[in-house]
Amino acid sequence: MKRRLIQFVNYFPLSKMSKYYSDFWDDYRLQERTREIKNNKQGSDFPDEGVTLIVVAEEETNITHWLDRLGSQVEKVNEIIWVGRESQTLELPENLPEKITILGMPEQPKGQDVNRVIQKAGSSIIVLVNTRIEPLSGWLGNLLFPFVKDREILFSLGQIQPVSPWRSLALHSQMWTTLPFWGLAFRQRAWAQAGGLPADLPLYSAWSLFSFRLKSLQGAWTRSSTASACLRTRAQPMLALKQAFQEGQIGLFGASIHKQFPLSAFIFLSIILGIIFLVFYPVTWPGMIFGVSFFLATLVAGRNAVRESEEGVRIGVGRLLLIGLIRQFHFIGYTAGVLKRRTTRLILEKEHEIRLREIIQQRRDIKGTIVYLPTHDWGFMFQRPQQLARHFARAGYLFFYCTKNEQTDAFIGFQEVELNLYVCAVPLETFAILKRPILLIGSPWYAPMLEWFNKPLVVYDHYDDLEISAARLADHQKLITESALVLTTSQELFQRVRVDRPDTLLIPNAVDYQFVQKMRPHQSAPIPSELEIISRKGQPVIGYTGALANWFDYELVQKLADSHSEWQFVLIGVSYDGSLERSGLLNQSNVSWLGWKPYQELFQYVWNFSVAFIPFIINDITKATSPVKLFEFFACQKPVIATPMPECMRYPEVLIASDHQSFSTKIEQALKQKDNPAICQHLDKIARLNTWASRVQKIDEALLGMI
Repeated sequence: MKRRLIQFVNYFPLSKMSKYYSDFWDDYRLQERTREIKNNKQGSDFPDEGVTLIVVAEEETNITHWLDRLGSQVEKVNEIIWVGRESQTLELPENLPEKITILGMPEQPKGQDVNRVIQKAGSSIIVLVNTRIEPLSGWLGNLLFPFVKDREILFSLGQIQPVSPWRSLALHSQMWTTLPFWGLAFRQRAWAQAGGLPADLPLYSAWSLFSFRLKSLQGAWTRSSTASACLRTRAQPMLALKQAFQEGQIGLFGASIHKQFPLSAFIFLSIILGIIFLVFYPVTWPGMIFGVSFFLATLVAGRNAVRESEEGVRIGVGRLLLIGLIRQFHFIGYTAGVLKRRTTRLILEKEHEIRLREIIQQRRDIKGTIVYLPTHDWGFMFQRPQQLARHFARAGYLFFYCTKNEQTDAFIGFQEVELNLYVCAVPLETFAILKRPILLIGSPWYAPMLEWFNKPLVVYDHYDDLEISAARLADHQKLITESALVLTTSQELFQRVRVDRPDTLLIPNAVDYQFVQKMRPHQSAPIPSELEIISRKGQPVIGYTGALANWFDYELVQKLADSHSEWQFVLIGVSYDGSLERSGLLNQSNVSWLGWKPYQELFQYVWNFSVAFIPFIINDITKATSPVKLFEFFACQKPVIATPMPECMRYPEVLIASDHQSFSTKIEQALKQKDNPAICQHLDKIARLNTWASRVQKIDEALLGMI
C-alpha cells in the first residue's frame, strides 16, 4: 500500500500539476474586447431580422410541454429546430407545426454536430438553448429584446435563477456557468466570425470555448438579467466531473482553478491520508486530525465559492459543506482534463487542416490550387474577386475563397458553394500544408504573410488605387517586384506598374454574360415591387448600381433631378461611407435609393432600367477604375451615360458627359436609343466580347507556364 502511494505521488507531483495550470492559462488566455451592455429591461418586441430557435434535448423531453412554457412568444419565432439524441423516443404532438424540424444527434455529440444544425438555420438570429432549463415568464422576448434596441449587439446571454436548494448549490459551485442552459441568442454572422463551435471537441467543451470566442469579437453584447430560467437537473457529482474534465481540456477558468489549487490539493490529500489512517490505524489522533482538516477545508472551499458567486449570502454549514464537496469534484475533474491539454490543443490546431487534406485528396484532376486571401464577403457586393473565383473553378482549378464574415457571410471551416469552389473561414496558416499553392492577392496588406505559405506562386491582382485600400507603399512594391504574375484592371494602373514589371497583364473587369441573360425577365414576369411602384408613374428610369461613396457625384445627380422632374433616378447599392445620407440627395422626390441587392436579384432591376448612368467625380481613384457595372449594363442592352473616366472613354458606345447640361443632353439621347434594335444588339456584342471566362482564360495561359 505504501509503495503504491509513493508511485501515485511520483506520478502526480504537486509542482507539476501547478505548472500545468499556470502554463495552460497562459496559452489560452482569452481577453474580452467587447463592451458589455447591462440589460435589465423587459420587452416583448421581436427582431424583424427573423429568429431560429434551436432546442438541444439531452434527455427525453415532451416537445409540446417544453414549448408551452414559452407561451405566445413561440408563435413569433420563424422556425424551431428540435435536436434530440438519436436513441431518444420523442413524444411528438399529433399536429406538429410546419415550422418545427426534428433532427438527431449522436450519443456523444461534438461541436460539429451543433454547427451543422446552426448552418441549417434560415434566420439571421439564432437562439440556442438546452432543455435542462425551464424558461420563466417572458424569457424568450427578454433574451431577444436587446437586438430590437441595438443592431450592433452580437449576442445576448440569459440568466439562471436558483429556485431550490440543490439548484442554488449548483450555481454557487459554478457548475453551470458555461453550459447552454442559460439560453444564448446570437447573430449567425457572429457565430461564423467566432469560428463556430470547435468541431472535434465534446459538446460542453466546444460550447464553453465558443462562448469565450464570442466575447473576443469586436462588438457589443449583453447579459439579459430579465431573461431568466431555472434548472431542471439536480447538481449531480458525475455531471460536475464531466463538465470540469472538459473545461480542463481547453483551459477555461484556469486562473480561478490556479487560485483554488492549494486549498483543493490540501482537501484531496486530507481525504487520501485520512482514509489510509482509518484503514490501517483506526481511531488514532492523526486520522482524526486529517478528518477535521478535511471538514474545515471543505467548509472554506464552500464559502469561497459562495463569495465568488454572490456577495453577502448567508448559507448554513450543511449547504456550505455540500458546495465545498461539489467544488472538490470540479477540481478533480479539471485536474484530469488538464492532463489532456496537449491532445486537445492538437485537435484545435489540426481541425481545419484535416478537412483541407480531405478536400485535396478528393480533387486529383485539377490544374492547380488557388487561395484568395480575404478582402470581401462572398455574398456581399459580388464583383471582381468573386467572379474570378467562380470562373477559375470552372476552368479546372481548385479555388479557396477566404471570407472575412463581416457583412453577409456566415461561414466556418470549408463550405463548397460550387464545383471546385470553397468559401472558407479558417486561419491562413491552415494552407501551409499546400505545396506551391497559387496565392491570389488583392490587398497589399498580405505581403508580410507570404512566409506563412509553402513556396507559393503569387498572383497580385492590383485592381484599385492604393488610396482605397490604405495599403502601405512598401507592401505594394514588394508584391509588384516579387510576385510571379501581376494583374491590373485599367490602363492607368497598367502604365504605372509596367515600369517595374513589363510582363504585367491588363485584365479589365468583365461580365458573367450567361448569368445576366438567365436573369432576363419574360414579358409577363412581374417587376420587383420597389421598382414597380416607381414604374407606375410612367416616367423613364435612369438607374445606377454599385457602391455609393465619396467618388459618386451627388451634386451632379441633384442638379439633374432638380431640372428633370419627368425622370426617375434609381440608385441600387450599399452606402459605403455615409456620404449618400450626408449629401441631401435623398430629399429629392424623384430620387429613390433601393439599398443593396444580392447578386442573384440585381439584374431583375437592371433589365427594367430605361438607361443606366455612372456619375463619378474624376479623380485619381476613378481614373484608375474599371467599372464592373459597365459591361453588366451592356449585357442588359442599356445605353450608358458616364463622366469622362478613362476606362469608359475607351468605348465609343458610352455617352460621355462632363457637366450637368451635357449630362442632360446625353440622357435624352440615350432615351431615344434604348429601343433601337441595332444599338441594343451592338451593346450585347460588346458584352459577349468582355466576359469573365475570357479574362480567366488569359490568366490561365500565363499560369500554365509557371505551375
